[in-house]
Amino acid sequence: MPNLRGDDVRRWGSRYPLDAILLAALIACVAILALYPLVRVFLPPEINYNEGWNGYHQIRAAAGKTLYSGYSSLFYCNYPPLSFYLVGWLASVTNDVILAGRLVSLISLVALCWACSRIVIRAGGRVPDAALAVVAFLGPLLVFYDSYVGMNDPQMLGLAFASWALAVHLDGKKTLLRTALVALLLCLSLLTKHNLLSLLIVITLDTLYRADNRRRIVYVASGLVIGLAALALIWQREGIALFEQMLASRVWSAGRAAHFTAEILQRHQFTLIAATAGLLWLRDRTALLILSYLLLSLVLGAYFSGGAGTAENIFFEPFMASAIAIGLIAKEVRKLGEARAVLLPALVIGANFAWLTSAPMTLALEASQLGGGLQESAQRFEGDVDFLKSRPGPKLCESLLLCLRADQDMLVDPFNSDQAIRTGRLPKNVLTGLVERHAFSAIQLYSAHPDQHGRFANFSPDFYDAVERNYVPVRQGARGIILVPKTGGTRTADATETAAR
Repeated sequence: MPNLRGDDVRRWGSRYPLDAILLAALIACVAILALYPLVRVFLPPEINYNEGWNGYHQIRAAAGKTLYSGYSSLFYCNYPPLSFYLVGWLASVTNDVILAGRLVSLISLVALCWACSRIVIRAGGRVPDAALAVVAFLGPLLVFYDSYVGMNDPQMLGLAFASWALAVHLDGKKTLLRTALVALLLCLSLLTKHNLLSLLIVITLDTLYRADNRRRIVYVASGLVIGLAALALIWQREGIALFEQMLASRVWSAGRAAHFTAEILQRHQFTLIAATAGLLWLRDRTALLILSYLLLSLVLGAYFSGGAGTAENIFFEPFMASAIAIGLIAKEVRKLGEARAVLLPALVIGANFAWLTSAPMTLALEASQLGGGLQESAQRFEGDVDFLKSRPGPKLCESLLLCLRADQDMLVDPFNSDQAIRTGRLPKNVLTGLVERHAFSAIQLYSAHPDQHGRFANFSPDFYDAVERNYVPVRQGARGIILVPKTGGTRTADATETAAR
């Protein structure tokens, strides 16, 4: 080991400050964590329940069929149409809608991170500050919510449009063309995910308050023209079914919202508190706009989290806002002279502490998956597909991707059909009646007896009781179990006709 003198150490520390070393280590950790979801993109098993659901609608969009009508009354479409058409079109290149959707999700995540870094740079930050913002967003995503990385789902696409609307809005050049572009990006965001409302509200209020009259008129007119034109096109194709499906009720619980929000706040408390306090300390236009976005998206996320079926992605907007805030705070801390030598490392570690402490366990689990677990799951999933294909007649899958790969038509959407039953839009016995009559030649479930108090119950207790009485497990699948009728008989026409009504 070389004999370093005091001057050598000071020069080395000046060239490689502690915060830069820590940030480089975090970037390396994020890169390693990203390996698992990148490999997973190209393997057949479902990543999340949403993948098969989106896949069915993407196939219909690619075939030129309607999205909100014309199929089983037990299958629903309550998302805006843009992502379905985009992924369906790209599937002509990949020859597979699921792979196309996963790649769109990955590209959207890259675009989202790019927008966050651009916001920090345009506000006067340096590359390390922008990198810190990206790490503060990607780290928790890869450790706690990795199922949304490279998943066939429109969440990242919608956030990418919204984040670029914010980036263009905060750009220094206030031209009419850029104002119209912001309105377009916000419309595209809403046409992808209709609950991405926070930036629409924040940017609209900021434009109406700060912009000159010409830009206000262009912003409002552009948004109205684009929005009404899109609505007219969808209406011309879909009619009233669009609103019937999009506005269909679901169970909402204040207790669920409180519990879910408390869980999120506890996990991310330091980052959210530091971001809020830091933005109040900065108090410039960009900081106050990001603060407004952070608080509003947190409030809306808390409200939406009370709805059945919502997941952690409902809070991705406040995560994104707080990550941008960390980058903006780092930019100002660099100006504090000698104090920055202590404060910047503290900010780098503190802002990433929650996910950093959980990263070793995540890395160990991912190493196990990469070492053979993923391949085993892929083989088992393909075996499940072959098993379902070998059984004639309708199948019911909680893993919709499994039924899609087995060439099963859009027959039953577990979550949304259950919500229709719970809210009185369908008879209570519509699913249990099919089970009692052995209408399905096979049923795939994640679990025979799930926790009905959990966050993602897709069926009612009565349904599971009916399955237990009438079906027997015959295969342990890649995800859960596959059951067949106890008597061996199926009434395939009964299931198809009932579901079509």
